[in-house]
Amino acid sequence: MNLMENKDYQYIPVNRDGKESWDIRILEGDFVETVFYFDKLQVAEDGEHLKFNFHIVSTPNPDLNEDDQGLQEYAGMVLYSILENSIPMDKE
Repeated sequence: MNLMENKDYQYIPVNRDGKESWDIRILEGDFVETVFYFDKLQVAEDGEHLKFNFHIVSTPNPDLNEDDQGLQEYAGMVLYSILENSIPMDKE
């Protein structure tokens, strides 16, 4: 499932601790209206995978937290979409 900016999620500009940053608001699906941000991204020890942390800013679901497996998977799909869209494609 490929996610699309401004359809499945959108960026929200924020100023966190004096630094400009972006939160991500989920627009559709099981986690609609949940807002989160990515904290740490790093390459895993195997050198082939990314590890990431994220934090929930707000959510309409009072039981939702960062340990929710479905939300972790969705955040991973959002991250994949962001990275995929940030890589410039050569035009031939």
